[in-house]
Amino acid sequence: MRASSFKNSLATKRKLGAFNLIELVIVIVVAGILSVVIAPIVMKPFLAYNDTSRRVALVDAAESAMRLIARDVKDAIPNTIRTNGSVLELMPIQGGGRYRYSDTASDNTALTPGAMDSQFRMLGNMTVLPSNARIVVYNTGASGFYAAATTGGLGIITPTSTTVSLTDSGNEDTISLSSGFRFDLSGSGSPQKRFFVAQSPVTYHCDIASGNIRRYEFYSTAVAQPANRAASPLSGATSNAILVENLTACNFSYTQGTNTRAALLSMTLTLTIEGEFINLLHQVHVRNAP
Repeated sequence: MRASSFKNSLATKRKLGAFNLIELVIVIVVAGILSVVIAPIVMKPFLAYNDTSRRVALVDAAESAMRLIARDVKDAIPNTIRTNGSVLELMPIQGGGRYRYSDTASDNTALTPGAMDSQFRMLGNMTVLPSNARIVVYNTGASGFYAAATTGGLGIITPTSTTVSLTDSGNEDTISLSSGFRFDLSGSGSPQKRFFVAQSPVTYHCDIASGNIRRYEFYSTAVAQPANRAASPLSGATSNAILVENLTACNFSYTQGTNTRAALLSMTLTLTIEGEFINLLHQVHVRNAP
């Protein structure tokens, strides 16, 4: 009886083991089916969150870049903005004020448009002049400005060879030039009697191949707009930094102002990460009164 009982117990265990294996297979199959059906539903919010995070990062990067460019544009010397579509150049204002005006060329306390001047007084005070400062008076166009800045003045901007110094003269500081310069060859002068201090131009350069925009500063001016990163003068810039990455499209469009409206700069940037992209347009109104 003991042998028969042992055989019956072994058979029962085998039957139970076979039954449990079938159940396990059924559970695995059902779990697989459920995972195929349910997983996309469960994962969808996580995927949507990742997509949103990428878009937020792209928008933030593009808006930050556009805000910096817009700030430089608004702080540029009037009528110094120029662009060829993918490259934007301007001359930042490093200082300025209103000059004392006189029709008498012999008055060395005032600026006399059309006459040779070696010094003049400004109406007010200036804290300090930047190194290699250049004085700009009554600039009316980008092409004339960069030609003058490169070839020696032409009545718009003092030459690089001329040293500009500042003297505290009480309520009216004195601007002195190491060599006499004839501002405004036409002799009409700035309508607002304004002068600006320039130092070095700034270029924003879009390069789709590199996927970024770089900001260049402290390089020599050129008659033609610099458009090649690897060539002079941009290759000689002492300040060269990436403004934004993941760039897949970029365009700068500039419309000159008229007597009835301000100039307009339009910027379009497209940034892409892992198939997610954003396309932003930003416009800046530019007051170019010299």
